[in-house]
Amino acid sequence: MQRGSGRVVAITPVVRLGTQTANVDFAGLVPGQLIYQINATAPKDLASPTSDIGLEAGVIPAVTGPPGPIGAAGAIGPPGPAGPIGPMGAAGPMGPAGANGFTGPGGASGPRGPPVTFKGAWSNFALYSVGDSVSYTDGSSYISLVANNIGNAPSSRPAQWGLLARTGATGAAGPMGATGLPGPIGPAGATGAFGPTGPTGATGPTGATGATGPPVTFKAAWSNTTTYSVGDSVTGAVTSIWSPATPGTPPIVIRLNGDYWRKRASLGRREPPDQRHPPGHKERWEPPGPRELLVRRDRLE
Repeated sequence: MQRGSGRVVAITPVVRLGTQTANVDFAGLVPGQLIYQINATAPKDLASPTSDIGLEAGVIPAVTGPPGPIGAAGAIGPPGPAGPIGPMGAAGPMGPAGANGFTGPGGASGPRGPPVTFKGAWSNFALYSVGDSVSYTDGSSYISLVANNIGNAPSSRPAQWGLLARTGATGAAGPMGATGLPGPIGPAGATGAFGPTGPTGATGPTGATGATGPPVTFKAAWSNTTTYSVGDSVTGAVTSIWSPATPGTPPIVIRLNGDYWRKRASLGRREPPDQRHPPGHKERWEPPGPRELLVRRDRLE
């Protein structure tokens, strides 16, 4: 209670049942006695009976005072009625597997099967009986389950063929073997193409000086009736090559391997240095042409 302005104001206390608040129906002095009585009703949504009962000071209208001390716990009330069963919770995780049980007794022996006769590789045209076994293209072997079995592929007809032995998987590659002996030497290859021409070699040493030639005797102009000796020199009117040289002809100039005469000097006009003639080319006499000095030499010089 609070006195103020000449009147008494009653403050309703707060009753706690666990975490919930009870509904206070009456809070005050018992008539004719000095006893403060509180009547409260538990909320309808109370989850379960509880002995956690607390009393808290009420709130003064428009004025909030400090909370009073918590009173002593009251006596535990009688247990309330059992609440309804809650919904089923989620299934928990699977527990670890239990130990293996004892081995059961062996079953009865089955009937004796037909004899197995191996017939080699399966053929689409062969007639197979019960118990005939074949090998198939998939690497496995099969046994015939029926009589008059013809034209049925073993891998796709399980009603006619039973798997006898399945082909195994390919094993891992083995280690590399030791290196073998060298093979024989192969035949010689074809001759390769000619390589490019190499650079010009260095100039060789100068050869030894040749023997002294015969003495030269000037005989003036050549004559068709005169006999000449080795070393005789004459003048002749020639302008080009004549080959081969024969007795009784005018003296000629033999540039390579001459037989009778060798040119020693040329007089007068000369051909340009870049002029060329094919082998065997002859030109006419051009008197009065250039005068050339010729020397008679031995054929076997």
